Formats: sequence, structure tokens, C-alpha cells
Amino acid sequence: MTGFIPRRRAFAAIFAAPLILLGGCGQPEEETAEVARQGAGPAVQDLPAGDAPQDSPEPARFTSDYSTLDFDDCTVTREAAEGHSVDYRCPGRAGLPLLLHDGDGRYDLDAGVRNDEFQSIGAFNSIGTTIEWRLDEGRPIAVIFRLNDATMEDRGRSVLAVEKVGTAQSPGCRIAQIAGDTPDLNTRARSIADERAANFDCSADRMQVVGNAL
Repeated sequence: MTGFIPRRRAFAAIFAAPLILLGGCGQPEEETAEVARQGAGPAVQDLPAGDAPQDSPEPARFTSDYSTLDFDDCTVTREAAEGHSVDYRCPGRAGLPLLLHDGDGRYDLDAGVRNDEFQSIGAFNSIGTTIEWRLDEGRPIAVIFRLNDATMEDRGRSVLAVEKVGTAQSPGCRIAQIAGDTPDLNTRARSIADERAANFDCSADRMQVVGNAL
């Protein structure tokens, strides 16, 4: 996920804006610990004549699918008359939209339905174009995406965010934020999504923070 989405609109007071990180899941718990497409498995080999086929392996419970976040495909649903604040509705997966909020130079992304929390990193940022959907037996449970620190662009600082997919009855929220220099970053993000998304209580559970990810 190395793409960047260029700014759609200039905003006048970007350097006067306060740094904001509102977490709807309580205080972050500190830990130490890129979303890339999984490679294809080995090609199936033909069996020699007369050999009995081996039992097929059980299908993986957790899998990934991908979508591309492109502003040209998004619809503006709200734009503030003053300041820089825009809401977008973008295509996602399986009829579930991506709901993007551009607020004063920082991006928040919800999947499925919009929640009431603005969750981002404190620094001005851009958002990566590739969205990884984590699936539990084919059902989307979380999205993984990258926020790029615009204030440290020369140093390549980024954060991988794991967001629970929301429903009308239960809006989603941020499950974890993981520093971009974390070893085995993709594996770590997927593991957190698989282990926590289904039962994550957005009103009570803490967002997991791995490394310098705020």
C-alpha cells in the first residue's frame, strides 16, 4: 500500500490546526511489535496415472480481498461551508461502502456505516489507495489501510490502521494502529483483525497501539 491520494482541496489554515486523535475505544494500550497482496499459492500438479488423489486441505477461515480507494469514484456527501471538512462515500466490497472523512488535513475511514468518532493519527496525513478487507469465512469483518504522515514524508513514517466493519446495529471503530516500521507488519495487522474484530466492543474495548502509531 504505497499509493497516495492527492489532496482534492487546499485548506488555508493547515499549520494552525491542532493535532487531533479521538479514539472511541478508550485509552490506547501500548505495545511493541504494509498491507501487501498475498502471493498466489503453488500451482496444482497433475497426479501420475493410477495415483489416488490426496485429501484436499481445509479452506482457510480467514482470507483477504482488496479494493482501491479512488476519489474519482467517490461521492461527496457533506462539505463544510467554512474550513476544510469533507465527507465521501466510496465503493468498497460486497455492497459495503467506504466512508471517508477529510478533516483539516487528517483522514478517517469507516467501513459499512459511518460511526460518530473521528479517528486518525495526530499528524497531517494522506491515505493509501489500497484497502485490504479481512474476511471470516467470506464475511468482511475488518479493513486495513495506511495513513502516511505528511509532516515526516521525507522519513517515510506511516501507520497501518485496522478498522472493524460496522453495521446499522453496531457501527465499527478503530481496533488497532500499528507503526509502519513494525516487523512482519502485514501479518501483525491481519492477526489483530482476525483475533479481535468479531468480538470487539467499540464502547468498551481499547484500541491497540503498536509502536509509534499515534
